[in-house]
Amino acid sequence: MTFSIARCLALAATASIASAAPASAGAAERIAFVGALSGAAAALGRDQRDGFLLAIAEQHGSLGGTVVRLVEFDDGGGTQQADAIADRILAERIQIVTGLTTSESALALHAKLAGKPVVVISSGAAPVALAAEKCASNFFSTAPVEDAVHENAGLIAHMRGYETIFIVTSPESRALVSTAFRRRFAGTVSGIDEARGAIRGIRLASPDAVYVALPPREIRSFLESYEKAGLFRRIPIIAPDEGVLLDEFGNDFSGLTVSARWSPAMELERSTKFVAAFERRYGRRPSAYAVQGYEAALVVGEAFRALKDKALSAPALGRALAAQTVEGIAGPLRFAANGFAITQWQAWELFDDSSGSTYLAPVESTLHEYIDPHSEHCKLRR
Repeated sequence: MTFSIARCLALAATASIASAAPASAGAAERIAFVGALSGAAAALGRDQRDGFLLAIAEQHGSLGGTVVRLVEFDDGGGTQQADAIADRILAERIQIVTGLTTSESALALHAKLAGKPVVVISSGAAPVALAAEKCASNFFSTAPVEDAVHENAGLIAHMRGYETIFIVTSPESRALVSTAFRRRFAGTVSGIDEARGAIRGIRLASPDAVYVALPPREIRSFLESYEKAGLFRRIPIIAPDEGVLLDEFGNDFSGLTVSARWSPAMELERSTKFVAAFERRYGRRPSAYAVQGYEAALVVGEAFRALKDKALSAPALGRALAAQTVEGIAGPLRFAANGFAITQWQAWELFDDSSGSTYLAPVESTLHEYIDPHSEHCKLRR
């Protein structure tokens, strides 16, 4: 670790401690936030952090009756600083880590903290690699496993009665996307291609629908080409959303079907209150990453409450977290045997209101009390 990295981490930690808890807090329990606060994924990382901080603010600097201080580490969504950050967390004897915005950074940090006296509660990255045989007793995730959104899309296609589907995805995601989609889709995948050559393939295959499993900005670019080709109103599109799709889409693609577990337009009282509180505090619409950050704080608070006045230790925290059920933003939240959240999913449709603002409206419930299939391969039975 170079001096410059150490100095930057120290400054980040100091600034966060000062802002996350009242000066009179005394011996507060420190929680490390590790995530992308700069770089391409910074908007997601900030939502994770701010969702967590909102829960702390609502409990007046505490979680579950325990005063806490959030110590921030910006990994930029990459892996280069994993060693330095892990060393700092261990040297500071911080027992709880949250955040983790990208799968790459999550896997890198987890490798450094495996077997150490630290509990990790991810609120962003939920790699399949940590959900099955490589599951760990000290790793939890309030985010659904990364391929769940594609499995839900497959169920949407099945429920709509589609017999043939064309999948548009990147070469590196092809196996993960198609495997998850086919778990629930009983029809035929008539073709799989990357965005560049997909429109020609779709014309030739003439499927009942198309599943576009790309990042939001790339989905928008593909749909612009798809619409110019005269296909948008002819062959329906299903797209995945992890809570950031609306920021890229504007109001150009009303009628699009979306696979998601949550949207700011969800008509649940707890969700409505959360959206209002987040917008009031931060002046922007929350993403699903903000929800997951908030829920991570809630489960940590309940674990603290369960331990009461007992000495906090990583093993005790892990056991307490595994046993918790909290009232989450989109319904009850608890963990499966692999430490990943059990979630609810829906099919949504993209609309724009009279002012031109876009929103996702729920169309039908799909996956109920969803436990990812990877948990069957997890040897940890907490």
